[in-house]
Amino acid sequence: MNDLIDRDNSLSGDQLDLSLFSVNSILRLWKTHPQYRKLVGIDWGERRIGIAVSDLSGAIASPLTTVLQPSKPIFRPGLKTRQRTPHQRSEETLRGVVGIICHENPLAICLGLPLNMNGSMGFQAQKVLLFRQKLAQKLDIPIVLCDERLSSMAVERVMISEDRTRRFRQKHVDQNAAAFVLQGAIDRLNHALTREEE
Repeated sequence: MNDLIDRDNSLSGDQLDLSLFSVNSILRLWKTHPQYRKLVGIDWGERRIGIAVSDLSGAIASPLTTVLQPSKPIFRPGLKTRQRTPHQRSEETLRGVVGIICHENPLAICLGLPLNMNGSMGFQAQKVLLFRQKLAQKLDIPIVLCDERLSSMAVERVMISEDRTRRFRQKHVDQNAAAFVLQGAIDRLNHALTREEE
């Protein structure tokens, strides 16, 4: 299953076969590990990365944390600050995410892919694929792609209906969006498993 990680040499949506990284690609792994089906879900964003985790049985997804992407320091005359390159900031974020994943020790990672409404790949989706490629270089864990269209909006609506403050929503929306995407992946895996057993 881990050989799937190394197959995406191109980031072009026209050349990359996304079916290789669908949730169904880990169904066999899911079937052979009935006692340990822990998954990690990731909702990537340019400013924040939401992370969610499932229980050991792979039934329920819960929000875990949000990793803030380091922003470019503001230049102030007369104030000496050590400038970090975009690559250094990106690597710092990646180390934080990898550390959390290693601590959770999941069976697989479900990464939200923000497709356009017509199902095509946009600029944000290309960035997520690049992030996936970097993660795959650091981890020996299957990374599947999950359609995350409108997940953040759905979570935001639920939080508004629960009368959550704007500050609370901003702090928690990304990890809740990751849990939303992860729960969808879990439900699809369990549904596929049930269908096979019938």
